[in-house]
Amino acid sequence: MNEAGRDLPLLEFTLTELWECDAESGILTLASYEKLGYDSPDGEHFRSIGAIAQRAEEVWQNLSEADQQAAKRIFLGLITLVWSR
Repeated sequence: MNEAGRDLPLLEFTLTELWECDAESGILTLASYEKLGYDSPDGEHFRSIGAIAQRAEEVWQNLSEADQQAAKRIFLGLITLVWSR
């Protein structure tokens, strides 16, 4: 499905992260874009969009164990399984 505006939140997040890196100079750079990557624990490197994974991991690690359990229940509740035959 190709819905107009579907990727705008991802673009907004990436631009915000870039601006935080380059605000002093006032110029967004490719170097900062490349730094937004994320190296997963299994060694895989994600460019740019990996910044979302990195931010999510930071937020998750700062949650208490009880809050992690509550968040896990919420996330699992958002999932709808679809079985294909």
